[in-house]
Amino acid sequence: MSKLISKNARVLCSGETIMMINDEANRQKSLGKKVINGSIGMLFDEYGRLVSFQIVNEYLINNINESSRKYDSITGSEAYKEAVKNWLFRGVDFKNTNYSCVGTMGATGALALVNKTYVSKGDKILVPSIRWSNYDSIALENETDVMEYNLIKDDKFDMEDFKTQVMNSCKLYSKAVIIINDPCQNPTGYTLSESEWDEILSYLSEVSKIYSIVLIDDVAYINFKENSYQSIFQKFVDVVNDNFIITICFSSSKSLQLYGLRGGALIGLTSNNELKEEFENATKTYCRSVWSSPNHLVTNVMTHVFSDEDATKQLLDSLDQYRLMLKARADLFCKEAKECGVDTLPYLGGFFIFIKTPHNLETQKKLMELGIFLVPMWGGLRLSLASITLKEIKGLAKVIQLCL
Repeated sequence: MSKLISKNARVLCSGETIMMINDEANRQKSLGKKVINGSIGMLFDEYGRLVSFQIVNEYLINNINESSRKYDSITGSEAYKEAVKNWLFRGVDFKNTNYSCVGTMGATGALALVNKTYVSKGDKILVPSIRWSNYDSIALENETDVMEYNLIKDDKFDMEDFKTQVMNSCKLYSKAVIIINDPCQNPTGYTLSESEWDEILSYLSEVSKIYSIVLIDDVAYINFKENSYQSIFQKFVDVVNDNFIITICFSSSKSLQLYGLRGGALIGLTSNNELKEEFENATKTYCRSVWSSPNHLVTNVMTHVFSDEDATKQLLDSLDQYRLMLKARADLFCKEAKECGVDTLPYLGGFFIFIKTPHNLETQKKLMELGIFLVPMWGGLRLSLASITLKEIKGLAKVIQLCL
């Protein structure tokens, strides 16, 4: 690699493992080889076709016009912001809590934006020990770093270590900036229970009496949770205070199946106008300097589908259908995994399931030789339930077991 490129860029270029594995799976498939591609977080139906929603397709076909080709507002229109609020916070009573929304380039853009806004150069952001690898890349690009809290202990959220690491961060930086990926965590499929959220929020509220707290909830897979998330959002609204802000990273990639259009939002929940103004001014500056304005076509789609009652109902019905499809795939894999001794972390919804093995790289290599593409991550392998069919899942656990 050229000496002209920066040190950070060299590290960032050195490995987006997920995309590389997906590219190799697609290359082999194009050569006519039999491939099971369980690497990528995109939703395919039982015929192997990328899922799309009729209500979204109809809007796109009929509304690629002058309006969609113009620049959007830097953070998105007011109608778009209200539409996102309507979609995510139906039934939530905001009382006196402030709501802010910024249009982003997917949830990745939202995560980058909140990192830039609240983490100082050289500081560390708290992330789960098993996580989406791009959290690390986002931190590195911002010249920050990560520190871990253990995610799961005895098949439950490791509350004790979470609290320990929050306090460690507070003692180092006089604040803690924390990422929680919930519901349907990537890569484990774990979802926090209401009681776990109650304990987390109660603890952070207590800590915020002394230290500043920024909680980031990455809700990319929110629409594949079995039950509503509104009670959790109500807890968020109720708990924020002058020293405790909650931000939410939302992706239209999964909710609307618009992966390549890069739509999303960063939502800020704050308790007073000063915090709200601070959030909006800082994020607006970053948006303008990096992507200028959000993708106007996708913010228009989101505004239409999330604002129109009939469109919203159609989308929710479609999402329910595909959530059940994912559940059927997960049920089959978990049943066969248990039968043949393949150890997994608890799956409670979403695109992925996590197979525990200390030999993840060796196992992944063996599987690739058989045309099976999974992603090695911290202490295991990530299997995308979203990208493979029930037919491909049948017997897959046994093949994995033989390669462990």
